[in-house]
Amino acid sequence: MLKRRAGRSIVAPIVLGVVLVGTVSGPAVAGQFTVASCQADRLNFSTTAFSDFATRGMRIRRACNPEGPGLRGLVTANSSGRGTVPRGAVALVATSAPAGTRFTTFRWAGSLRRRDCRYALQLYAEGPGLKPIALKNVRANQRCPRRARAQAAGYRSRTFNVDGATRIVQRVICQGGGGRRSCSARGANYIRTYQAEFGIVDDQPPIATIAGDTPLATGVWVGGSQPLNYAADDNVGIQQATVIGGDKSGGGDHRPCALARPEGVFTSGVPCPNGAGQITVDTRRLNEGTQALVVRAQDTAGNTGDSAPVTARIDNVPPSRVDASLESGDQWRNSNDFALAWTNPTEV
Repeated sequence: MLKRRAGRSIVAPIVLGVVLVGTVSGPAVAGQFTVASCQADRLNFSTTAFSDFATRGMRIRRACNPEGPGLRGLVTANSSGRGTVPRGAVALVATSAPAGTRFTTFRWAGSLRRRDCRYALQLYAEGPGLKPIALKNVRANQRCPRRARAQAAGYRSRTFNVDGATRIVQRVICQGGGGRRSCSARGANYIRTYQAEFGIVDDQPPIATIAGDTPLATGVWVGGSQPLNYAADDNVGIQQATVIGGDKSGGGDHRPCALARPEGVFTSGVPCPNGAGQITVDTRRLNEGTQALVVRAQDTAGNTGDSAPVTARIDNVPPSRVDASLESGDQWRNSNDFALAWTNPTEV
């Protein structure tokens, strides 16, 4: 808890209602990945994972780069000034898990400040059939400081279990009280996020298809480097696609994904693109002859899905010696006219 004195205002500790859920073992899942925002995104300090909403008299501030003027972080607050804001006025940011996924963990660091006790400061997770999980809950008109005091608290990074949640919300809302249907705009009331990091679990495999518009895909005998067109889609995006023939890889397409950290932490729940792509296949890395070929797509969470196979015919090895014979033998002839015969080796 933080205490400080500013002019006549005395800062007292905020008293929080916090619900922490212990680790729960669940069924095995196919894939997981991590999304980082604000200062947890060391490359961009992005907040793209969050949508926002603010009514008149309230504000959202996206200023996560620690180098800069003013209040830094992802901030939900009232707009400071004269007058009041009406009951129900709200500043809110929220992040939602992509369709078909859910959050597992939420790692958060930040601070809270309240000057007017009629505001509620709330950070919580929710999902279908799930009782809301209160992570930080400073209730309006409860445990209020004495007059002319403010409340403030700062929190180091901490991980909460939010397994099953599909939405995480940070909001400041005026609830009124004490016979008033408004809250004061004089002074700052806010929640500020420094770091936010979400674990997401996804058990849906991607879908891939091969386009039948190249010689390799249509079963023509080919060799060397060959183009192969494909399409792949997934609820969390496609990281890469690989051509597989038998037990060998013929090449891949690594797609550009929005990274928060080089080790594979992302900036949003769908950081990699879906749609069409092309792979340059090195047929010399595949087996010779006729074989089934698939495109194996991998999504952001590491789940894989194979396309329907196509028949490919690979020929990179020169044929062995072929013995030819002359019709009617090899005796001398008095005309420049004779027939050759040979047997082609079998291609498989």
